[in-house]
Amino acid sequence: MTELALLKTRVRDALVLQLEAALDLMVNAALQAREAATHSESRQEGKYDTRGLEASYLAGAQAKRAAELQDLIGLYRSSPLESFRLFQAEIEAETHYFFLVPKGGGVSLEIADKKIQVVTPQSPVGGALAGRVPGDEFDVAAGKQRRTFQVVDVL
Repeated sequence: MTELALLKTRVRDALVLQLEAALDLMVNAALQAREAATHSESRQEGKYDTRGLEASYLAGAQAKRAAELQDLIGLYRSSPLESFRLFQAEIEAETHYFFLVPKGGGVSLEIADKKIQVVTPQSPVGGALAGRVPGDEFDVAAGKQRRTFQVVDVL
């Protein structure tokens, strides 16, 4: 197994672990919010008292986010590793790693002293990476500045 192939496996595993930790926190927060919404102290004391209602909205939103996290974990666990792409790219002699996933990007991981940015095709970098092969160059706008990346390796 090549170094990049091993890194790709480790990135997916670390991403799943990070999502599982976030899910645990979200489930606990949703349970606490639901308990607050149904607690006797949350009972409305006047027509402008909305503590109970606000807590129930919060519990519902947290439960929805927990379900989204469960879906992402299921996606990453059930999809073959080949369905994800790990790109090694350079900009101005600096190496960058991008893990392209269908959804759930926007996080960074550090594995084996390498910083890996998780991106989706909807993001500027992810969209520019889709379909690229080693040797390809692509530009990404960063504010008023454009940065040119060169793909070194793809797995």
